Amino acid sequence: GLSSQAHLRSRLAELHRLGGDALGAHALVVCSVPVGDDPSDDVGDHFTRAMRLARAGESARTVFARDETVARLGNRRVAVLTRRDTMLGRRVGLLRTLLGGDDPSGGVRVWIEGVPSSDEVTGMLLDDLARG
Repeated sequence: GLSSQAHLRSRLAELHRLGGDALGAHALVVCSVPVGDDPSDDVGDHFTRAMRLARAGESARTVFARDETVARLGNRRVAVLTRRDTMLGRRVGLLRTLLGGDDPSGGVRVWIEGVPSSDEVTGMLLDDLARG
């Protein structure tokens, strides 16, 4: 049920076409599932890895339930394109809590990325995040 990286890329391209304040008014919230902490890291266990990513996406949709775009980036990351508002920090904190995140023993990392000012740099950022 997650959007594709291509769909997220097209939504970001729409923001670039709008330009100006639209870029600064949005952010990417990124969730990264850890590497090496469970059997899903076995090369052959694609199902468990996919279920962990789906859980991260479901949690992101629970917290970001408006018109945000929630997309899969590669095999280990989910990104949410959302508006910057006074509740963004709280919503990111809630998402971290739901995912057991930022635990040094291997929890999911959650952070905020700004939307780059050019379409080309945005493409590079998404590619980097998908490789991560």
